[in-house]
Amino acid sequence: MSEEVEIQGCDSRRGNSRRGGSCRDDLVRLLNKIKDTSEEVTIIIQSGEGCCEITGCICEIDECFVVLIDSNHVCVRSYILLDKICAIVHPAKGCKHRPRD
Repeated sequence: MSEEVEIQGCDSRRGNSRRGGSCRDDLVRLLNKIKDTSEEVTIIIQSGEGCCEITGCICEIDECFVVLIDSNHVCVRSYILLDKICAIVHPAKGCKHRPRD
């Protein structure tokens, strides 16, 4: 079952968490947790006046970007600015859990 994950306790207008850290720190922790599952994720990003969905497996997270590898594992990489992420759907819609190697 897919569900949208929202960072709780975050004041999006200021980028601060009510717990004392930053929303970016909370987002990076969440992305790392999802990365550890090796499951596909759909990241919804702000794109111009609308939104765009990108689905894949998280392969890298740094201070500015999360990098997804496409679902077919043909090494097409999508670099997504953390500041543009609107929502995260995990596991990705229609994704069947694959056993870890």
